[in-house]
Amino acid sequence: MALTVELSTPVTGTYQQPIGLFIGGKWVEGVDKGKFEVINPSTEEVITSVCEGTEKDIDLAVTAARKAFEGEWRTTPPQTRGNLLLKLADLAEKNLDLLAAVESLDNGKSITNARGDVGAVVGCLRYYGGWADKIEGKTIDIAPEMFHYTRSEPIGVCGQIIPWNFPLLMLAWKIGPALATGNTVVMKTAEQTPLSALVFTQFVEQAGFPAGVFNLVSGYGKTAGAALSSHMDVDKIAFTGSTVIGRQIMKAAASSNLKKVTLELGGKSPNIVFEDADIEEAINWVNFGIYYNHGQCCCAGTRIFVQESIYDKFLAAFKKRAEENKVGDPFNEETFQGPQVSQLQYDRIMGYIKAGKDEGATVEIGGERLGDKGYFIKPTIFSNVRADMKIMQEEIFGPVCAISKFKDEAEVIDLAHDTAYGLAAAVHTKNLNTAIRVSNALKAGTVWVNCYNMLHHQLPFGGYKESGIGRELGEAALANYTQNKSVAIKLYTNLGVCNCEDDDGGHLAQPPARGGRADRREARNHPYARGGRNQRPLLSYQTIRDTMNYVAHRQGNTRMFLMDGTLALLLKQQRQFNHTRIQVGVLSEEHPLSAQQLKNGHNEQKREHTLHLSCYAHGIGIDSKRLAHLTVFVKDVIQASANEHPNPETSLAEYCAEAKTFGDIPTVLSVTTKAAFLRIAQGTSHMLIDISRGERPLSQLKLLQENVYPTGSSTEESSLEITLLLSPEQHDYAVRFAKIINDRKEKEIQSDPLAPFFLHAPDARTLTIGQAPTPGSEGFPTNVAGYQFTHFANADQHLLHNIASLIWEQAIQERKIVGLAE
Repeated sequence: MALTVELSTPVTGTYQQPIGLFIGGKWVEGVDKGKFEVINPSTEEVITSVCEGTEKDIDLAVTAARKAFEGEWRTTPPQTRGNLLLKLADLAEKNLDLLAAVESLDNGKSITNARGDVGAVVGCLRYYGGWADKIEGKTIDIAPEMFHYTRSEPIGVCGQIIPWNFPLLMLAWKIGPALATGNTVVMKTAEQTPLSALVFTQFVEQAGFPAGVFNLVSGYGKTAGAALSSHMDVDKIAFTGSTVIGRQIMKAAASSNLKKVTLELGGKSPNIVFEDADIEEAINWVNFGIYYNHGQCCCAGTRIFVQESIYDKFLAAFKKRAEENKVGDPFNEETFQGPQVSQLQYDRIMGYIKAGKDEGATVEIGGERLGDKGYFIKPTIFSNVRADMKIMQEEIFGPVCAISKFKDEAEVIDLAHDTAYGLAAAVHTKNLNTAIRVSNALKAGTVWVNCYNMLHHQLPFGGYKESGIGRELGEAALANYTQNKSVAIKLYTNLGVCNCEDDDGGHLAQPPARGGRADRREARNHPYARGGRNQRPLLSYQTIRDTMNYVAHRQGNTRMFLMDGTLALLLKQQRQFNHTRIQVGVLSEEHPLSAQQLKNGHNEQKREHTLHLSCYAHGIGIDSKRLAHLTVFVKDVIQASANEHPNPETSLAEYCAEAKTFGDIPTVLSVTTKAAFLRIAQGTSHMLIDISRGERPLSQLKLLQENVYPTGSSTEESSLEITLLLSPEQHDYAVRFAKIINDRKEKEIQSDPLAPFFLHAPDARTLTIGQAPTPGSEGFPTNVAGYQFTHFANADQHLLHNIASLIWEQAIQERKIVGLAE
């Protein structure tokens, strides 16, 4: 079916009116294909029928909004969000007459007021478009070893329900802050006035918002509105309307998923005129305060309190002014007051007028229908009213007000507070002290002095008491659509180039805890987990980092040598340890040539924005008295083969000098020759070796098994500890390896157990030499979900030599010689 119809207005002539639902970036029919009629309040005739959204359509819209929030919109830069709002504002401004005309047709408000509304829509969207890239957190200084900051993050999918009295303006009030802060929206319009919002949605589409960011459903409150309020995947609900419906929405939000709520509800606002006020000015503002928008304003000044010394004069002048209001055709440029929005609202207002008469109030003017067609009501003033009358206590939402006397300031404040509402108030006086004193005393969200209804998108708007929860407009509205997150980071302050000998400043007191869900998930789901040319380590960066920190900080001046790519990949992630400049400075003094290579490599990586080298004084590098603190940055794959690799006896300095290519692939690996490995070991107290990256774990471990303690080898002890990093696939081989070590050296090392290993998986156990564990036994878990860290103490030089051979040969075979450390 066609989802547009041709309509016309006296201002625009014919135009295309959308009638569908806008869900996921597309115009669609409702799932049930139902429709409802839209009535022209000026003529009581049907304008058109539009598609009716139900609970099923709300569910589809919420799904689309969730997909957008978790997808493209979540990563859209704030400036882009702001630019989209600015573009939408430009489109609204360009089509101001069309939007205003449809608003008048749909709602019945005068065309002059409608144009003002659209102008305010434009201003509101531009205001929040400017805010989009200024949603900022804070850094909070608490302790020198900690870094604390806050983030303001979007809430998620926001359900928004707008009223019929200001359809376009309320739409802008809602979507401006919501979209600026990165939320997505499901908007439900009032069933009485869906047309202008549907036209506006065309401009949302034209502005280029991603599909699902803004969704619009026309429908009834009891079906679509109720479904939106109670939907389990809506994170926030914002509503403007009556207090009665606001209570229902709040209950639905609480009983569903306890979604966040903003409510802008009803009012029974006092308009106070002191005896020293400029009476003529006060009358104009009082008239505007009650009869603007046909009295259909939540903040309308319906209770007028005039100081008794000027009461009679004021009442006479006010009656005259109210009778001058032009009531009639909303498309007449001179019209001030149009019809009420619907038959239901017309009947409700006339019911209040009857109640006022029945309770003994005097009708000074109005109190009856105007004409015999359309929902027009004459401006009405009641006098001789009591505070307990229905027309003084309940929100009428029409062109009806009540006027009464007061003696002094104290009395009028009490009278003003005699209501369940607290949305707005006004004070008319020439005395600044009186204005400030009374404004401060009034329990109202907004107080106007010597004016009324002077709303602006820069000022927050909302009520006290039963007039609502939260604030719309201004910076305050941004808080409705954001949630604060606090982040606390422990800084390891002794990770610079130093020789500290104590445990101050972030040393870990105990080994890293067992790996969590992230480690296990990465091990299971990593796309390269099954090996191949692009194979990467299965262990998460956090696990490696924790282990490195533990080993590095067990003793104040422990040195570490990092071998192969697993640990080097970690360096790319260490942005919180920004000591690159310190390291480069040290190298420049000691090794100019190598430092230049480091600088060249670093600059290349800096352009890629992918590597942020961390200088672990206790991590990278060896004892500076013998070997330089140096890591050479080179390409991930050097053009090398078995007959091209440097002779093992070639000095490392010469090899570094021969390294000609510093590439653009952001990887740092440290590999060494056989001869250099032994030299490095002499100045190293702990070594981490990754043997998990090859495609043949069986052959790797077999070589280790054959060469750990070869027959006739020296058993000269060394202070070196070695940590082997094994992949989950190497689990069975690791068990066999441990058993072979145990069997071969049982008599000699029975009393010298292996150091505890750190196993990042559930149910870790301590493995000792004397137990000879097998898979499934208590000593060795079978549900390995990450790497195993096994510490070998008191290893001899033959072990070092043969492990070095293994790693070197594997690197050559896989064409992944990626650097040297000397």
